[in-house]
Amino acid sequence: MTHDTSPSSSPRESVPKKPENGSLSGTESSHVGSTDHSDADSAFPLSGKCTEKAGKRFTFHADRLRIGLIGNPIGHSQSPALFREYFADRPDILQHWNYDLIERDSFPDAYAAFLRDYVAVNVTTPFKEEAFRAADVRDRSAGLCQASNLLMKSRFTVCDSVSGADSQSLARLNGERESIVAYNTDYEAVMEILRDEFPGLASRIRVLVLGCGGAGKAAAAAAYMAGMQVCICNRTLSRAQAFASHLSQFNRHIPDTRSERPGHVTAAGLTDIVSEIMDSDVVINALPGPGSEEILRSLPGGQPDIFADKLILEASYKSPCLDRVLCRRYISGLVWLRLQALATYRIVLGPDI
Repeated sequence: MTHDTSPSSSPRESVPKKPENGSLSGTESSHVGSTDHSDADSAFPLSGKCTEKAGKRFTFHADRLRIGLIGNPIGHSQSPALFREYFADRPDILQHWNYDLIERDSFPDAYAAFLRDYVAVNVTTPFKEEAFRAADVRDRSAGLCQASNLLMKSRFTVCDSVSGADSQSLARLNGERESIVAYNTDYEAVMEILRDEFPGLASRIRVLVLGCGGAGKAAAAAAYMAGMQVCICNRTLSRAQAFASHLSQFNRHIPDTRSERPGHVTAAGLTDIVSEIMDSDVVINALPGPGSEEILRSLPGGQPDIFADKLILEASYKSPCLDRVLCRRYISGLVWLRLQALATYRIVLGPDI
């Protein structure tokens, strides 16, 4: 590569700073999310499931408002600690909101727990694509990614009153009709990272995404919508090809106002991984730990510096695989985690938290 890909200021490594005047009153708009659903509703009409649930209401005690994480395994997750850390100086939130781990063997079991007890749930491996399919409404990020890492009930009733301002804020969460809305805050996180790293250079940046699961789809969609040149490299080539085709055709008549214009996307099999790495500026590893290790073992021994001029972003913070290779810059999955968490808080609790 001869073009300049020098990074700008890096994404935040610590918990993002909160607005000084943030308050729980932001929940007024949060019950339909912080995203305008006009696009989502037209592209993804409400399913029959929403009609079947019409007339019912989600009911919660005001001192038991709960957010959770569903996936398997998730015992290592830092999401509950991150929630408490971010809102450490917000007793008005911590008094009423908990963040739980909901580990179940199957998505239907985890989804049932969400429907029964939770306002919203983040979703991690291996349930992101099932979560997307289960939702009644998908916002544009979920539609782009064909996967969801956040499900939220769009209307719910708080049945216990709370004195003072909290009571007024919580009362705004009441609604007349409910549906399950799917979002993808992984998409938001990767988009922010890429734009921070390459301001004004999008069309010149070549991004290789390893893997085409939920995280890989979000990464590829973000890079594509940021205007970059994207290659999705996956063991099952047909899966990568299908998603690349989906991105190329998705709602081109509805512009993403935050991006210049979509870039270009292709697909490749893992047999082409060496040439694809060499031809890239950014490598986003969204493969599960064992898959990443297998790929590293397959690289030719005579090319130890294959990542030397690359920016590497990994989805996994539990079992990173590329954190010790020689590269231009390494961004941990913890940065990704924190940015998607902040996007989640803004959707569930309101944009001004």
